[in-house]
Amino acid sequence: MRRTMTLLFSLMPAACGTGDGGADIRTDPGPDDGTVETEGLDVGDSREDIGPDEGGDPSPDEIAVDEGGGEDPAPEDVDGDGALSCPPPGDLDCSPGPGSGEDCIEAESCFITAVQDAVRWVIANRPELFDTSGTCEIVLDEAAYQQAVADRITDQGLCGFPDTNSVEEVVVKYNNAYSENFDILASTGCARYGPAIYTSTCIPAWL
Repeated sequence: MRRTMTLLFSLMPAACGTGDGGADIRTDPGPDDGTVETEGLDVGDSREDIGPDEGGDPSPDEIAVDEGGGEDPAPEDVDGDGALSCPPPGDLDCSPGPGSGEDCIEAESCFITAVQDAVRWVIANRPELFDTSGTCEIVLDEAAYQQAVADRITDQGLCGFPDTNSVEEVVVKYNNAYSENFDILASTGCARYGPAIYTSTCIPAWL
């Protein structure tokens, strides 16, 4: 299990993502702001508020935080106000990251919208992976679902990977400055794509 440490900044509100952590990730202005668009989604909103994010899964406030140790973000990954840049500076780079995946922080997510859109796209376009007869989308093949979500994230212009430590999570990055972790499968077996799917940010990226 990854150790997370609280990173506190005194910042203006971030313009990217909807995470619940303490540190801000700020979106760079202009046409290359890292916004990801998704097409062809035909999934109702009613399922998002049931099942997956209720009952059984810990809320972000219930996740233990290790405030000891760890490293501060590298200077090149931080803007002039001390906030992580969203997306980070530099070119797209999906090569293996140098991080350990152990020293991570809770921050404002940069990529949560892309992950939510990817899960919805997989539900709409890969029906064989789900049982939709109940109150949520039950995942029938966890590994195939995890890989499909990671592939869809990559198709959107980011780097998506199945978490090698958990079939319930995917890892997303733009380059090796940092990566973000997302829990896309509830303990009940339901696909997750609500605001609580973001879990942590690792600096530098670890996959």
